[in-house]
Amino acid sequence: MKIIQENWKEKKLFYQNGFLFENGEFFSFDIVQLTLDEQFQPSNPIVVSPFSVQWEDFFIQESLVLANNKGKVVVGSGGLGADGFVAFVSNENKLIWSIFSESTNGFIQIEEQKNCILVESGSGYNYSIPLENPLLIKRLKNKSPFNSNGERTNYKPYPMGRF
Repeated sequence: MKIIQENWKEKKLFYQNGFLFENGEFFSFDIVQLTLDEQFQPSNPIVVSPFSVQWEDFFIQESLVLANNKGKVVVGSGGLGADGFVAFVSNENKLIWSIFSESTNGFIQIEEQKNCILVESGSGYNYSIPLENPLLIKRLKNKSPFNSNGERTNYKPYPMGRF
């Protein structure tokens, strides 16, 4: 869908909890609500309107080029601070899908494992996300972002450059 790719080029994402796909389908859901080993049960998707005003600037924290030339995954935060996102992007830099959360804080780490990616947010939320079907997301055990002295263990300053 043209509006999604235009906003992606402008470094903007659809600002609503849920899963957005390149064809405009959007599944509303806050991933923080998932419990360990629970599988997301999608409802009927809505189609994002070209006139939607729910687009927000985003900042990339980490980028990971995937094995076998499958594209890349980028993670980071939205412009309001408490929000985070994960996005799968083609080699041509077209958004394939994204997950947006208004309450995880920014995602700061990515790791590829087989056909999944593992991501961690600045608040310690951890997820396993299949690249081919992110709706099969699983929540993993949270990690504390603080050590016993109260200092952040996973702090990374946000880069200011473009991706």
